[in-house]
Amino acid sequence: MKHWQEAALKRVSHSLALGVLSCALLMAQGGSGAPDNAPAGTKPPAAVAGSDDAGFRRVSNRLLCQCGCGYMVLSCNHLDCSSATFIRRTIQTQLAAGKSEDAIVAGFVEQYGPRILPEPPRKGFSLSAWVMPFVVLVLGGILVSYILWRMKFRFSPAEAEDIEEPATGEAPPKEMSPAVIEKYRAQIDRDLENE
Repeated sequence: MKHWQEAALKRVSHSLALGVLSCALLMAQGGSGAPDNAPAGTKPPAAVAGSDDAGFRRVSNRLLCQCGCGYMVLSCNHLDCSSATFIRRTIQTQLAAGKSEDAIVAGFVEQYGPRILPEPPRKGFSLSAWVMPFVVLVLGGILVSYILWRMKFRFSPAEAEDIEEPATGEAPPKEMSPAVIEKYRAQIDRDLENE
């Protein structure tokens, strides 16, 4: 029994040591935070107190995280995302330095291009991304209306009377006498009774 207790104590101490080592490694990596496309040797700005103020939230909600997650910088859910960490710290530092929110966003657009914005800018060629859906909707409505209008007036009742049946060489069916109809009905009744 003593041997079992020693083995269990050894496993627990190894697990505890691995847990402490893992925490230490995560804490050491959490301080780096520079994105892959940051210039070599560049360290991210130091974190500034008050990261939850309204200005920080507004700016970080106007920028997309560059890790490819598709979330805003404020809500990137990747653990220790280097891109989001770097951008957040840069925003905090620039707000603390007194830069305006629009100037900070413009700086990121200059550095990363318009892909950092969650929506295309409303000027230049990017304006077509805002206008084209409405243009296509209006043109589609006009096209559907035109097609329906053409279908409505394609065969009016007056034109339908003027259309002649094509000649197929067969004579049109003649009307049957009531005696022949009664004969067929009697035959159908007999067939149904036999089944």
